[in-house]
Amino acid sequence: MKTQIIIAFLILNVASTYSQHERPLIREGNQNYASKVFGNAEVAYRKALEEKQDSYEAQFNLGNALYKQDKYEKAESELTRLAEKERDKTKLAQIYYNIGNTQIKSFFLQSKQKNQQMQMQTQQDSSQQSDPLEPLKKSVESYKKSLRNNPLDEEARHNLVLAQKLLNNLQNQQQKQQNKDDKQNKDDKNKDKKDSKDQKEKEQKEKNEQQKQQQSIAKEDAQRLLDKLQNDEKQLQEKLKKQAIRTTTTKAW
Repeated sequence: MKTQIIIAFLILNVASTYSQHERPLIREGNQNYASKVFGNAEVAYRKALEEKQDSYEAQFNLGNALYKQDKYEKAESELTRLAEKERDKTKLAQIYYNIGNTQIKSFFLQSKQKNQQMQMQTQQDSSQQSDPLEPLKKSVESYKKSLRNNPLDEEARHNLVLAQKLLNNLQNQQQKQQNKDDKQNKDDKNKDKKDSKDQKEKEQKEKNEQQKQQQSIAKEDAQRLLDKLQNDEKQLQEKLKKQAIRTTTTKAW
């Protein structure tokens, strides 16, 4: 049984027996992707879309190239636009699966950035903060959409279960922290003013420690996911390298 969320981006191989101008550009993008030159892959896929704006392969792979450059918002935007115009259920399942993956990575990136902010400042105005769990919530919905289009996709189902479990755990921790904060605020009103400064400093220190513990859960999960992602990407890139070798020995369309 799998114990980790699988994030395995699907790169579509383009082996066509008919001539289209965007095909060589997509093959070029795939070769760059296999060589980990993701910036060049992005350029090639964009050029392919200039040749054929409705190319599913070019736009799908463009989202993947953006993802590999940590451009998660752009990757999500590209894939979302593709989903809006796609009607094929198999393709929609793949698109929403990848959207879920971008949202998972976005969640962990934001968690890392928040940890860094906590080290730089002692107090944050919670009223000015966005919901840190929003990308994780969105990933759960994306995996559900993937399964609606392909109920037999076990990887999407596995991701959904673990993403939902992680979300539930973090929401429970948030609620416990909120309850404790409410109690502290209530207690503060009953404290003598001369003791309030020292007490608030102590409470803020405790709160920061609890936040660090909460974020460490996401950090540990992120490392496991990154390890699994690196393994999956290594296998995928080996496959694409073999495909690139084959295409160089055939006629250029």
